[in-house]
Amino acid sequence: MLGITSVIAQPAKFSFIPTNLSGTVLGQATIAGIPADAADWVAAFDASGNCAGASQVIINGGLAYINLPIYGDDITTPSTDEGMNGGEIFSLMIWDVSANGCFPTVNPCAPTQFSGWSNTNGAPMSGYNSPNTVYDFTPISQPTVTLAPFTDICENDAPLSLSSGSPVGGSYSGTGVAANVFDPQLVGPGTYTLTYIFIDPTCQSDTASETITVLPAPTVVAPSLTSVCLDAVPFILPEGTPAGGSWTGSGIGANNEFDPMLVGAGTVSLGYTVVNGDGCMAADQSSMTVLDIPIVEAGLDVELCLNDAPLQLTFGTPMGGSFTGPGVNADMFDPLVVGVGVFSLEYQFTDTNGCSASDSLDIRVSDVPDVQLDEFLPVCEDQEVFPLMGGSPIGGMYSGGGINGNQFDPATIGAGTHSVLYVFTNTMGCTDSATQPLVVHPIPAKPTITLSGDQLDATVGASAYQWWLNGLSLTDSMNQQIFPSDSGYYQVQITDANGCQSISDSIWFRARVMNLAAFFPDAVVSLYPNPSSGRMYFRAENLPFLENSAINVLDMRGRIILHQPISQGGNYTQTMDLGDHAAGVYLFQLILGGKRIMEDKFLLN
Repeated sequence: MLGITSVIAQPAKFSFIPTNLSGTVLGQATIAGIPADAADWVAAFDASGNCAGASQVIINGGLAYINLPIYGDDITTPSTDEGMNGGEIFSLMIWDVSANGCFPTVNPCAPTQFSGWSNTNGAPMSGYNSPNTVYDFTPISQPTVTLAPFTDICENDAPLSLSSGSPVGGSYSGTGVAANVFDPQLVGPGTYTLTYIFIDPTCQSDTASETITVLPAPTVVAPSLTSVCLDAVPFILPEGTPAGGSWTGSGIGANNEFDPMLVGAGTVSLGYTVVNGDGCMAADQSSMTVLDIPIVEAGLDVELCLNDAPLQLTFGTPMGGSFTGPGVNADMFDPLVVGVGVFSLEYQFTDTNGCSASDSLDIRVSDVPDVQLDEFLPVCEDQEVFPLMGGSPIGGMYSGGGINGNQFDPATIGAGTHSVLYVFTNTMGCTDSATQPLVVHPIPAKPTITLSGDQLDATVGASAYQWWLNGLSLTDSMNQQIFPSDSGYYQVQITDANGCQSISDSIWFRARVMNLAAFFPDAVVSLYPNPSSGRMYFRAENLPFLENSAINVLDMRGRIILHQPISQGGNYTQTMDLGDHAAGVYLFQLILGGKRIMEDKFLLN
C-alpha cells in the first residue's frame, strides 16, 4: 500500500542543518490519540533546543507513520551545534497544520525526553526501529491576548513606544507603526487601528486590536513685528493667528508685554504659541529688532579663578570712562581682595556734551577645585593597557610615564614605582592637581617543563600552576607536577605572589598506548610510505574485526583531521588521502574495540 504525503512548506521552527551523521526514528504519530494528518510535520530537538531533523508524516492505511532522520553534531564545525552528540537526550514535537501550532509529546510543560541516539548512517536506531511504536502528542491551547485602549495623541507629538499588550513579548502592527513605535507625524490626524500579536513558546498565537486617534495640531502664524527703539516704553505684542496665543523669548514679561531694555540693541527671535481645544500645541517664530542708541557698555561678564593675577579693566566703551566696585583700584580688579563670589562692577562715561550713562558687568571669582587621587593597586608588567581611574572630581587628565590619553601601558614604562599626576579643571576653568605612585610588578621568569618517565614537571617554583593541553586548560591540573594520560602539546602557566603570570613553551608528550602484539599476536600491521607525498596506506594481516574500530589521523595540536571506520577483519588495505593538508608531522592512531592499540608519527611532504 502506498503512503500519502501532502507537500506542505517546512515550518520555520523545524529548520535544521543536515550532517553526515544520522540515526532514524520509526513509529506512528497521534495527536491526543488520533492519527496525525498528511500535512503535519515531526521534528527532533537536542538538549540545547536546536532542531536536529524534521520530516512530514506519511499516511498509510489511515495511520500516520514517522520516518525521522536525526542528525549528529559535525565535529569539524565546533562553533556550530548542528544536532546530537553521543549520550545527549532529545525531544519530539509535531506541527499540527490544522491548529497552526507545534505540540510536544505527552506533556506541553515537560516534553518527554528520549535517549540512545547513535550514528547509524541513516539506518533506524536501536530502540526506535519499530514502525508500530506510537508517539502521542498533546495539543496546546491558544493564549489569551489583550490590548489596553490608547490615549489620544497630537499629530506633532513625539513617537509613542507601544507597550500595553499582554502578555508581554509580542509585536505591534498598523499604519504608522515600526519596531513597536507609533509615529503620529507619519500618518496625520485621524483614527487608526493598531494590532498586537503574541506567539507563545508552543507556537500558539492570538491578536488584539485597539484604535488610536491622532488629533490635529493648530496652524499658527506669528505676525510681523515693527522695529522699536531701545528706550521705548514696554508694550503688549500683537496677537497672531489664531488669536489667544502667548509670546515667549527674551524681553517677554507677563501678559505678552515686551520690554526692549531687557534684550538690548539687536534682533531677537520670539515665539508665538497656541494650544487648541484638543490640547494640541504649535508655534511660529517672528523677530523683533531693537534699534541702538548711543549707550555705554561695560563689556562682557568675566570668569576668574581665585589665584588669577589682577585684571586690567580696559573693555568699557566708549573709551575714557572708569570702573568702580569691589576689588577695583585704578581700573585694576584683584580677585584675592574680594574672594570667591560674583561681583558687579559699574562703568561710568560722560561724553563731550556732559551726558552720562553707565553700564555694569559681573565678575565671577571661582574657587580652585579640591582635587584628590586614590591610591593605585599594583599591576603586572604584561597587563594590557587600561584606563586610569580614581581621580576626583572626575573628568580630569592623567599624565606621567607610560600614560597616553588617560590610558596606562605597563609594558611601555616597565617594572618599578611610577608617579601619576592627575590634573582637573572645573567648569569655571580653575585648575588643581594630585599625585599618587603606581607600582608595576615584573612578570615571573618563563617556566620550563622537564619530562621524567610519565611525569611532567614545572621547573620554576610559583604560587599557583595551570597546565594546558593543545591550547586548552586542564581541569584539576594545578600542581607543579602532572601525570598526563593523553598525547599532545603541554604548557604550564605559573602565577607568582604578586599575581603576575608567565607561560612556558609547549612540549610534546606521547601517552602510553596498548601493545598490538599483546592482544593479537598473529596480527601484522604497517603504515607506508613514510614520508608520504599525500597518500598513506594502512595494511593489516590477520587482524580480527571488532565493533567501534577506526583509523584516526591527528595534527600536532591534537585535532582529528581524518577519521575512517574499520568495517572488516582479516587481510585488507585502507587508503588515507591527505593531499589537502599542509606538510608536517602527523600522528596515526589505530582504534580497535574502542581502545587505542597503536600510535605512530609520520611525515607529510
